[in-house]
Amino acid sequence: PSLGYHVSDVYRYNADSLQYYNTSRPYSAFGYRLGSKLEQVASLMHTQNVRPNWNVSVEYRKTNSPGYYAVQRNNNDNAAFTTDFKSLNKRYKLYAGFVYNKEQHDENGGISDSALSDTNLIERKAIPTVYQNGQYSTMRSPVSNTLRDFTGILQHSYTWGRTDTTYNADSTQYSYSLHPRFSITHKMEISTEKHTYNDLAPDSLNYTSLFTQSFINKGGYYQAGGDSVFTQQKWFWVDNKVMLNGFLGKEGKQLKFSAGIGNRYDQFVSTPALVLIKDSLPAKVYTVGLDRNSYVSNYVTGSIQKEALTPGEWQYIATAQLFLTGTYAGNFTLNGDIGKSIK
Repeated sequence: PSLGYHVSDVYRYNADSLQYYNTSRPYSAFGYRLGSKLEQVASLMHTQNVRPNWNVSVEYRKTNSPGYYAVQRNNNDNAAFTTDFKSLNKRYKLYAGFVYNKEQHDENGGISDSALSDTNLIERKAIPTVYQNGQYSTMRSPVSNTLRDFTGILQHSYTWGRTDTTYNADSTQYSYSLHPRFSITHKMEISTEKHTYNDLAPDSLNYTSLFTQSFINKGGYYQAGGDSVFTQQKWFWVDNKVMLNGFLGKEGKQLKFSAGIGNRYDQFVSTPALVLIKDSLPAKVYTVGLDRNSYVSNYVTGSIQKEALTPGEWQYIATAQLFLTGTYAGNFTLNGDIGKSIK
């Protein structure tokens, strides 16, 4: 199990999976796809080098679909920015990226099984749904879930090793090559995620397992004097680590290793939350507030990796992370992959 909401992961841009480019000319790519039930996906990417050793790029994608059934609209926006810089002697490298995702999903509450055998309901759009409310809208549902996240990542490193300078035939141009031995890397990630739930035309029967409350609602949507159900959860975290990286073995068959230390900060906020007024006893009186929890921990981490540089070689990678102090002390994660290409 992992923290966060993963139902919309397939539609997201991920900060640790961004593309970094190097191009001699500005390059743009446009995309448009039309899917089933009027699903539309439009995308834009542009990248260019500010200097031969410094590149920037931006990406945007829009996904919209009304869904197969009534009031089942999905509306997603994704944006990303990346930049990478390499010093002319190839010793210093910097990678930075920023990602924004918004996934909005209208809930229709499902359908009745008997509707599937009704011969008069040929189109799925005509099947009545639980949250369908003509007073509110014929296209939108009064019940919606929205996920938003913004993540920034910065990784830079300095490498030590043997350098060579190669000249062309008439010695008018030259280039550097670097044979790395070890490097120091600093990586920082900052992320904030927010989940919002709205029900603008609540039915008390839908919430009997959570709380007992009768709702006053006029016109099928929220108005002054009416009731709605709202909740919001936020997750903010910062992860900082410093790594020592090196290479073992002969050139062409090197094993890469990394080891380092890191610090992790997490904050969780839920609102609204019921807060008991301390001086209200013996009669329990509650007010609406928020629930906030913060956690700080320190960890050690390491990895071993070998690439398959020739046909038939084994490739493998193993990573480990162990929390030593703080709230998460004692928690750990181990991962390993091994593979080989077969004819």
